[in-house]
Amino acid sequence: MAAAPAGTFDKAAFIAAVNAAIAKQTPKNLDDADKFAQSGKSDSIAAEVKGKVSAGKDASSKPMEQASEKPPDTAAAKEKPVTPLPGPPPAGAPPALDAAAAMPARAPAAQTELGGAPAETANQMSEAGVTEEQLATSNEPEFTGALAAKKEGKRTARRPRLPSGKPKRPS
Repeated sequence: MAAAPAGTFDKAAFIAAVNAAIAKQTPKNLDDADKFAQSGKSDSIAAEVKGKVSAGKDASSKPMEQASEKPPDTAAAKEKPVTPLPGPPPAGAPPALDAAAAMPARAPAAQTELGGAPAETANQMSEAGVTEEQLATSNEPEFTGALAAKKEGKRTARRPRLPSGKPKRPS
């Protein structure tokens, strides 16, 4: 296909053909000029110009179409030398990890001790004039749930702690 000649467009011949089509349909007198818009002559000029454009397209693309229909010339093909890809670089030793540096610092006792929570809850209940007995006999799910949460908090706060701050599991 590279050897196929590229089609050419003759601009001067195209302009001359368009001018000839216009001259052929040009009105010859004033009466023809008044009726020109309704006569359909402008449509025939447009059709003739479109025909010239189509013919020019066909003429310029024909050599390329013919070249593309031919089978490729295998005699002109040359084999390229094949070079293998280089292998991946060898893996190095993994970096040393400092696990101690990755751990967060120990939380202060004020954040992990829950001993003050039961006393705070008892203080709030006494200020409100509410007793555990009143919560237990209230028959209100919110109140009985609050009593159960208070007892669970008291039990959790008394649980001995490990040096890490985590509570010991009861045995």
